[in-house]
Amino acid sequence: GLRGFLEFPPATETATVTFQGFLTILSHIRMWVHSTMKDELRLLFDRCLRRRCTNGVVSEVLGVREVAMGLEDLKLAPQNAEEQHHMKVFLEDCNEWGFQPVTLDFDTFVRFIRRIRELRAGVGRERERQFASKEYGFKEVIVQEYRVAFDILLEDGHDGLAVSDVRRIFKLLRFNITSELLRELFAKVDAGAAGRIKFLEFLKLVHLFNKTKRTRRLISHISDVEVNQESAAPAAVPAAAPAAAKSPAAARFPTSKLKAALSKGKMIKEATEVMKASVKSRRSQFLSS
Repeated sequence: GLRGFLEFPPATETATVTFQGFLTILSHIRMWVHSTMKDELRLLFDRCLRRRCTNGVVSEVLGVREVAMGLEDLKLAPQNAEEQHHMKVFLEDCNEWGFQPVTLDFDTFVRFIRRIRELRAGVGRERERQFASKEYGFKEVIVQEYRVAFDILLEDGHDGLAVSDVRRIFKLLRFNITSELLRELFAKVDAGAAGRIKFLEFLKLVHLFNKTKRTRRLISHISDVEVNQESAAPAAVPAAAPAAAKSPAAARFPTSKLKAALSKGKMIKEATEVMKASVKSRRSQFLSS
């Protein structure tokens, strides 16, 4: 895989890289991608050459017809007018000598396929960012950070991460999570019970983790409110002190009911109101004392 090709030591939480080192990594990645693609596409290219064979003579280049067949085999055929336009531009760029009709040798064919895949990947990444922003409120830079971490740990031959891989990402991102909670959240997003999750499922897992953290903080705070209410003596409040106004949620919902609802992932908005009202009440009592 990529990590072995680069011959880097295992990543640690304190690992750093200089800008020059970063550029070196990018250079190695492009070399690795190109080398891998050449190995992958050699058989396809030769098969397309045989299709182009005329009168027993095998050509050394592919024409547009054979390139289109190759795209079909790779499931990269254009799906709309915009993709058709991009592929036409890519073909013209690859035709450095201006041959008519356009023909591609093996190295040029590999570069062409790489550009098509980069185009598709870019469109896919943009859809991911839009989905993450709309559904989970993630900022673009956060989605990119998650995507990089996801791709680094993605093993060859797999399109998803196992729970152990997700645990490593959480360590890299410095997310504190128990093994029990991680397994619970992983099971929720692994809809097909395949044991691996794709990137959008990983984003959902992170969203559920953030939501769980927020819920537990609210439960903890409401528990503190209960303790303060039970331990507060009426004589401790000066007679002249203004009474703290309760929020509508605090008046309607006892803290015990809120805690029970929060544990089921409900009434988060009402619990937040109670928390804000409690903070406001404490501030008023402090200022009046």
